[in-house]
Amino acid sequence: MDAGFLKVHFLASKFSSPEAFSNEELSAIALEALQIMDHYQALHPMYTSFQEYVRDRPEAAQFTSEWARKVDGNHPNTSFLVEVDEAASTDKQKVVDEFKQILAVSVIQCDFRMVQFYLGKLENIVQFPGQVTSLQGFTENRFFEHLFYQTVALIFGHWWFESAKKVKHESDEPYSGPSGPRNIASIEKRTHTYHTRCSFLFKSLEDKPEAVVNSIQPELQYYNLVQWLCALAKFTQGKFHVFIAEFDRLYEHISPLECLDLGSETLLMYAVASIATRPFKDLNFNSNEALVDAFTEKAGSLESRVFDVLTLLSNGEFHAAKVSLSDEELLKRLHACLGFALPDEKESFFERLCRLIDQKAFLLILSLTKRISREKLLAMLGYAPGSAIYDDVSNKLLLLVSVLIVA
Repeated sequence: MDAGFLKVHFLASKFSSPEAFSNEELSAIALEALQIMDHYQALHPMYTSFQEYVRDRPEAAQFTSEWARKVDGNHPNTSFLVEVDEAASTDKQKVVDEFKQILAVSVIQCDFRMVQFYLGKLENIVQFPGQVTSLQGFTENRFFEHLFYQTVALIFGHWWFESAKKVKHESDEPYSGPSGPRNIASIEKRTHTYHTRCSFLFKSLEDKPEAVVNSIQPELQYYNLVQWLCALAKFTQGKFHVFIAEFDRLYEHISPLECLDLGSETLLMYAVASIATRPFKDLNFNSNEALVDAFTEKAGSLESRVFDVLTLLSNGEFHAAKVSLSDEELLKRLHACLGFALPDEKESFFERLCRLIDQKAFLLILSLTKRISREKLLAMLGYAPGSAIYDDVSNKLLLLVSVLIVA
């Protein structure tokens, strides 16, 4: 499975938040992004910014203006499109391999309109049956691989990195041809249906030759990656309950995300979604030792720091948790790593998350005490009389109570 070209978008997203990283970290991000562009012979719209940042590093000496001109002029060979149109028959494997190259280039260039065009063209040339009868047929059909590119075109092109292409041309009109699934639900339906129809093929894999088992792995990896991308899209949609359920279901198959270096971001999304939706007592994740290890295995990491917030909340230390979550350095890192996937109103997302903690803690305290003064309750949440926000928080919590009473 080859999905490494997607990494350039996540690197560019981080690089767009320089305040969150050291100079050394930014140089490493820029260098890795340029290396990906060189490997796939395609330029991301931010390539000049990357070049500028690493121009004094010896290992980046090759990434000159001349290098950029050569890569920019090295357009994918699309002549085979005419050839296969005119051919009486086509070699599906060869055609799909050819398309993979030009799709990767268009994705790196943030030209998702052309990704849609090529996907529509590919479907006109070769067929991707919705059912196969053998493991060889499953491998050669490449259904999940094709669906993976459709998923990328939808999620990357319409939600995560729609504005990444800074330079637009007059000819960049909305593509109106065949473009595959229009929403996540249709992708999930096609994924589930095809996998269900093929499930009988996987029942006796332990009896198959190793070569046969290995041959189907790329398709199964694409299958898992499609599911993960759809799950992450649920986070972007603000469907945190659904995202958590999908994460729990898919976690043992997280390895495809590692090839995109998205493991950390996915854990952070899970933590944020859990803060928003789960009871505080469940935020220590004690029932899942492997998950706790994933958060804490690297001391001082972003995941570890966020897990500390979860632990504080699970212990009822609401004010301390909000102080930690409001730490300027931590917020910069979180925005840099998760900014592409945050729901709408990204800039105020974590401020709103802290207000949600207030509301959940407020209701929890009320449920556990027969009588408590407003001042004491607000003090437990970390607000002191006379502070600028004290009256505002107090009024909003009283409004919450009145709404619940009416309901």
